[in-house]
Amino acid sequence: MMGGWLAMLLSLRVVSLAPNLTELSLWLGGASKLVGVTRHDPFPAVQNLPKVGGFARPDWERILRLHPDLVLLTTAQQPLFQKNLDALHLPYRALPFARLQDVQAALDSLARWLDLAENLKHIQRMLDSLQDHPPNLHGLRVIWVIGRTPGKLTGLYAAGRNTFHADLIQWAGGQPFEAFEGYHPLDLETLVRWQPDWILELGPAGLSPKDWAPLRDALHAVKAGHIYHLPPNPFARPGLCAWLQFRAFLEHREEPSWTFAPCPPPDDTSR
Repeated sequence: MMGGWLAMLLSLRVVSLAPNLTELSLWLGGASKLVGVTRHDPFPAVQNLPKVGGFARPDWERILRLHPDLVLLTTAQQPLFQKNLDALHLPYRALPFARLQDVQAALDSLARWLDLAENLKHIQRMLDSLQDHPPNLHGLRVIWVIGRTPGKLTGLYAAGRNTFHADLIQWAGGQPFEAFEGYHPLDLETLVRWQPDWILELGPAGLSPKDWAPLRDALHAVKAGHIYHLPPNPFARPGLCAWLQFRAFLEHREEPSWTFAPCPPPDDTSR
């Protein structure tokens, strides 16, 4: 009986419906357990795996054909997928994943579910260092603009309070934008009234700091040149990569030759 249980764990077939859960599974050295991921997963380690649809619209027939022992999803996805999961008798686990503290909690849970507790020990020191030794933004007012119309200052969305991005700013000793909760449209009048010291832009490469030039006289951040573009991978995805890369950005942003390192690193539990 014990041998059968061990064999099941060793041959565990996992489908991930959320890229951030895929990412953490890879950090834990669980690439060999993954048999299916979404088309939004950008990680080289899973590029050849079957794609099971998108984050909001999984392909349930394809998932069934993969015969998963476990389907991973977030608690935000669970209400959308509950009927399908129950009707198809798919074993699943759902994790909350919207805040910075969810990174550690999710790693702890995944390590148990995937039988990778020993591997978690290898990265816990890094996690502890992140939590205990953040950079220091010295109370700077920092806003994440998570979307806008390329070339224009229209269609702005921003991260407000109780979001992963606000948590990152607060972790680093900055003052996040708190005019609203969650992710919402942002009007320029509210932005000018708040007067951020820094503006972080999350979006495709087509976004340029030069687009903010019309607000040079109205916003100190624009006049001082504190407009920073950060790529969607990994900053659109709550996870350990975004946390690590945010620290790296704060530490190296003034170095012209610095670039973001691949993340997560190759599947190597000795790291």
